[in-house]
Amino acid sequence: MLAKNEVRLARACYLTFRGMSVDAQDAFKKGGQIASEEVLVRYQDEFQKRIFSGYNNTASEIIPYTFSELGIGKKSSFQDIVRRHLEEESLKKAKMITDTSFGVMRKIIVEGHEKGVGTLQIAANIRSTFDFYSVSRSRTIARTEIHSAATHSMQDAAEEAAEQLDVQLGREWVTIEDDRTRDAHIDADEQKVGLDEPFYVDGEYIDVPGEGDAANAINCRCTVIYNPI
Repeated sequence: MLAKNEVRLARACYLTFRGMSVDAQDAFKKGGQIASEEVLVRYQDEFQKRIFSGYNNTASEIIPYTFSELGIGKKSSFQDIVRRHLEEESLKKAKMITDTSFGVMRKIIVEGHEKGVGTLQIAANIRSTFDFYSVSRSRTIARTEIHSAATHSMQDAAEEAAEQLDVQLGREWVTIEDDRTRDAHIDADEQKVGLDEPFYVDGEYIDVPGEGDAANAINCRCTVIYNPI
């Protein structure tokens, strides 16, 4: 159900990275580090739009499905609230992408100055580095963020369902086990908590799979099931 959303977001992020790499290169040639950093700030808005679109598409699929599974009808006003929440999340994730890009570019610039490399070569290094990582970063972002949108939407829908039906729901962590699964997530399989209680995974408390620090969040494929208590 979510594969097409991953593909769309990966492509959108890839195109955004490529545009950013070209503009950052040109900006560095003309205005140095400050100008190139201004480009990254401008592209943060583009990443936010791309991620929010992926979040919104995912929530539009997951919320009605979760409501149906839990026995309540679609509620458009609730989905509007969820979309506002996802917009805030997409802004946070876009800032994280920008911060990472800042770190990469500053390292390129510092290393270039230390080696006595000229402006044109540093600018070329900025573009080639961003281009090199654009495919892998786009895929990772898409896989991680679409999954995060799905688990958050399921949680929001479950909380709404519990309120509408006046029932208590519990949650159970479900791990997708194969040779790519983290040991900590295998250990978390079948962990049961209350609807508003966090899971404890790899030394930290997290609300839903796909959240937490990078070791827990990136490329996570685990999910949650909801059952009456």
